[in-house]
Amino acid sequence: SPDGKIFAALIGGVLYRWNATNGEAKEPFYIDTIGKLHWLDETYLMAGSILIDTKADYLLRRYTGTGNSDKVYAGLYWIMRNSSGSSTKNDDSELAAFTIPHVKLPPLQGITDSQRYCVVPGMKVKVQVEDGVPESDKVRESLTTTLKQNGLVISDDAAITLSAEITQLKPEKVTYSTLFSRSRGGSEIMFTPHKMNVSFTKDGEILWGRETKMSTPSVSVAELANSSLQDVVNEKSKPTSDWYLHVRIPKKVSAQKVGTSIISLNGIK
Repeated sequence: SPDGKIFAALIGGVLYRWNATNGEAKEPFYIDTIGKLHWLDETYLMAGSILIDTKADYLLRRYTGTGNSDKVYAGLYWIMRNSSGSSTKNDDSELAAFTIPHVKLPPLQGITDSQRYCVVPGMKVKVQVEDGVPESDKVRESLTTTLKQNGLVISDDAAITLSAEITQLKPEKVTYSTLFSRSRGGSEIMFTPHKMNVSFTKDGEILWGRETKMSTPSVSVAELANSSLQDVVNEKSKPTSDWYLHVRIPKKVSAQKVGTSIISLNGIK
């Protein structure tokens, strides 16, 4: 922090802070975002594109527009602009700075965990693994273990559900080539990707989620010695349970609906 009293780090979507004097750690703040940290003053901190009130542990605003949080320095958002309103650098270019937050904000007091989060340790959660998920029993056991370690209570009558799902996507044409076959255009085959996701839901609303889409697998020349390229790709494209077994499930899920402000060359709105 500017006064040198707080160290902060953003790791895996969790904001960690320590008292620089005695090393005491503050309660982790689960914000589910990535990016660099930039202190604006002793209260306000930019985490990626999100403005945080660190005194109340509350998400205030998301800032998007001309770039990223690397342009934040000394409590201001800096951009280069010229008289035509363009970001193109020329003889009349000037360095402009905008204040963040761009409006005066009242101090927040008395914010409780129930206002910050919709999932917290002690809550009941149901685990649901959809048909088609590879090694579904193993995935269910892994997710259940993680939730218990996070302090959540597993219950079939819970209002909140942690779901694991898989979706087969539309087949795609892909081209494989080697160093020696590129000039001939390579070999075109069909690849069927899958999308895998894990999410907390309540009454049909997604509270938090993570997903991944399988990419085309790499194939070595040795693998083609006894099989066709299509057969090798088909075999290597089969979904596995690995992603579900290693996905990070947060201990707490933010309940805050963060508004967005747009940064332009002429200011913030």
